Amino acid sequence: MKVSSIKPYAPVSKQKTGNQSFGNAYASMALVNCGKKVENIVDFFNYNFAKTFLKQQAEAQQIIEQTNKKFFSGMDVPIKCVNDLVKKVNVINLNAGKGSRFHEVADGVAILQNLPAGTYNKCTIPYYIGKEKAPLFIPELSMAMGKHFASENGYEKIIAEKPSGTMGDIIKKYFNEEPKDTIIICGDNVFDTDSKTMLEFFIKILNDPKKQFGAVGVARTPAQVDKQFGILNISKRDPITGLYPLNDIIEKPPKEIAEKYTQPFTTEDGKVININIANTGITVFKKNAMESIVNHVREDIAEGRKPFIAKNDNEIYDQTIAINKLLKNFKNGEAAVYLTPRAWEDIGTPKAYVKLLNTMKEGKFLQNLSDERRADILEALNTPGRVGPNHVQFTLNPNGKTVVDGIDIIA
Repeated sequence: MKVSSIKPYAPVSKQKTGNQSFGNAYASMALVNCGKKVENIVDFFNYNFAKTFLKQQAEAQQIIEQTNKKFFSGMDVPIKCVNDLVKKVNVINLNAGKGSRFHEVADGVAILQNLPAGTYNKCTIPYYIGKEKAPLFIPELSMAMGKHFASENGYEKIIAEKPSGTMGDIIKKYFNEEPKDTIIICGDNVFDTDSKTMLEFFIKILNDPKKQFGAVGVARTPAQVDKQFGILNISKRDPITGLYPLNDIIEKPPKEIAEKYTQPFTTEDGKVININIANTGITVFKKNAMESIVNHVREDIAEGRKPFIAKNDNEIYDQTIAINKLLKNFKNGEAAVYLTPRAWEDIGTPKAYVKLLNTMKEGKFLQNLSDERRADILEALNTPGRVGPNHVQFTLNPNGKTVVDGIDIIA
């Protein structure tokens, strides 16, 4: 079955399209790989999201009340109820990246389906799952991390016409409307963390008047970090909040540099090892912090300068640079990190992609989906020939090559 032959799922009732805004949850995708072939990525998530919306609202309300009672008792905080999440916070899921480490596999899959190279990126390769051959898209897993902030209409698409950096879609959005507290989630990063646990962290940042920024980190060795992940350079853990003050971010350093930023970490069996805190790509910008970035960029453009958060001529709105610029002006403790103890995968490489699919067979990374959806995915993942683009199989050879339908795609 060709991707183009799939009938799109009916969107949630009252869902609007185009540039109209119907909520506060957004998923960005690149124009080049978001044509009719994969346009139902967001609609399909919303279709399943709507089935459990009331349950998710009840879960979120319970977490809000518990967190506020524990950390903000007696305080007049901005997030008091679920409605505050929807009205006062934007959550944006990023899926528009070209994926330079992954493009050979993405293009290989497209060619096997008689589609042109560039049709897919790592986030938009569809996997047909279950009895109705419903598509599974990797962003479905990361979008579920922000589900408690979505209205009953779910996520709205933002289409990026051309690459402009990891904050491009966000900066452009806030050129036309007043910034809000903003949560950013990378579509190619998936967590085995319960979304309710992550919601508690978000509320700790959003309701704390002393906090301006938050990030989520995960333990990685210097060898794992080696030119693959950014490092969150943190200070001693706050015993009350359980969060770590953030000093700065070191972007994808080599192993020898990463070793200089290790932290002692106690494993479950009591061993103390030195690890880095890798940046997972989930960040929280309070409204004031986001406004300062947007206003500075607007001034740069008005005066004919390259934006102060530019990485290069193509990536002129870079999130890591923006964060480091903010950190120079923050007081101690205004930026904080939550260290997740659960599994996390960045599927930026083919090897990581295959590892994720194999790990999902055990039920990991699926707990934030509905019971029905999780059961469909598990049944398909554990049935030979049932998972893959057009039922094309991904495998990993002992020599480290990713194979699509028996064809070596990338070393």
